[in-house]
Amino acid sequence: MASTKQKTFTILLVEDDAGDVDLFLRTVEQELPRHEDDDVTLVINATAEGAIERLQKDPVDLIIADVRLPGISGIELLRRVQDLNRRIPVIILSRVDATETVIDAMRHGAFDYVVKPYDPMDLAARIHRAMRMSEILLQAAPDEPAAPRIPFKNLVGVSAPIRNVMAMIEAIARVPSTTLIIGETGTGKELIAKAIHERSPDSDGPFQVVDCTTFSEGTVESELFGHVRGAFTGAVSDRTGLIESGSHGTVFLDEIGDLPANLQAKLLRVL
Repeated sequence: MASTKQKTFTILLVEDDAGDVDLFLRTVEQELPRHEDDDVTLVINATAEGAIERLQKDPVDLIIADVRLPGISGIELLRRVQDLNRRIPVIILSRVDATETVIDAMRHGAFDYVVKPYDPMDLAARIHRAMRMSEILLQAAPDEPAAPRIPFKNLVGVSAPIRNVMAMIEAIARVPSTTLIIGETGTGKELIAKAIHERSPDSDGPFQVVDCTTFSEGTVESELFGHVRGAFTGAVSDRTGLIESGSHGTVFLDEIGDLPANLQAKLLRVL
């Protein structure tokens, strides 16, 4: 049975390497149709400056950018995209699997981070998830968002900014995706996480709050990822980690920035 085309998605690829552009074209043509029924239009820019100029003229649904570009970098492009339109998912590509670069990209709002050389099938699956996120955010968070369907228990307000936050919560909750919540102490990051959980398909599961500042350096990896009996001295039995135990619910990792950088990188790969 033929699939029904719903819309045309525009993907903006920011890449200056001709070989990488060719591989990406093959990925879109050969692998993406396994996941995606919608038509895809691909626009290519070799520089971040050209990409920004394109963004200011015509809308796009997804941006995929190399971290190293002539002129301004992919990370700086990510920052500017966040200023222009936070609803556009950005996937960062890099040949360097450096912890600092991965963390920097995710902190600045990257939807995903992919290390080259990548598996075309894996990248196609990631693109598909980003396209679905783009579609949901555009539908659920218009310029004047409607009131949420489920009353918020601990979020109160009628201004445009708070209503936008509520609409974003509604949209994010529908997508089985890791969410990074950034804010100063006392701004309600746990409240936001709880609200997302309550609206997610896993709302019947546990909502676990994990204070990352309470772990000692020697136990944090075992607490988060678990261990098997005999893995180290004192491991007398198998232990399920917090990440696995929360797989049918939501795990809120509070103060994740206080974890050692190497563990943050491991978490990014798991999540």
